[in-house]
Order: sequence, then structure tokens, then C-alpha cells
Amino acid sequence: MAHWLHRTVSLAYETWHEHAHAQGRMRGILERIAARWRHREVAVGFMTWREQAERQRRAGYITARIISHWTHRTSAAAFESWHAHAQEQRRVTKSAAKVSWGRGRGGERGGWAEGGGDAGW
Repeated sequence: MAHWLHRTVSLAYETWHEHAHAQGRMRGILERIAARWRHREVAVGFMTWREQAERQRRAGYITARIISHWTHRTSAAAFESWHAHAQEQRRVTKSAAKVSWGRGRGGERGGWAEGGGDAGW
């Protein structure tokens, strides 16, 4: 008989404990819901701030890409100008080398005698 009584008390205690735990859990959930309702103005303000911060982050990213593109474009234009100038210098230097190679000592060109057909060179 004592064994049955102990078992009955144990079962009653476990049932009460589970019920109390479930009630406590439900109370916590309801308190969080009530807090959200009470603080919804704060939550709306926070959400608005968060959305604005996200828009600013995105705008900063876009601005950085635009500036990068402009900087690259300016650098590319400067490099292209330098490259064109370098090619022109190379062409002029080669032309000058051909002209000076064709002249001998004393301004003679191609071995012709001084005062010959090409004396003006």
C-alpha cells in the first residue's frame, strides 16, 4: 500500500511540475508580447533608423564605385596621353637616328663629296 501511495504522490508531483513549467513558459511569452506592444513606438523608431542606416550604407557603396570609376577613367586618360606621347617620341627618335646614320663625318651623306648633289644636308 505504501508503494502505491508513493507512486501516486510522485505522479501527482510530476504532473504539477510539468504544468507549472508550462505556465511559466507561457507567462514569459506573454510578457514579451506585452513588452512589444508597450514599446512599439520605440520599435518603429528603431526599425526606421535601421532602414535609413542600410540605405546610407548602400549609398556609400555606390558612391565609392562611382569615384573609383572616375578615378580609373582619369588615370586611364592620363596613361593614354603619355602612351601617345611616348610613341611619337619613339618615332621621332628613330627618324633622327636614320638621318644621322646616313651622314658621314663632317656632314657628308652617303659618302658623297662635299659640295656634291646633297650639300644642303
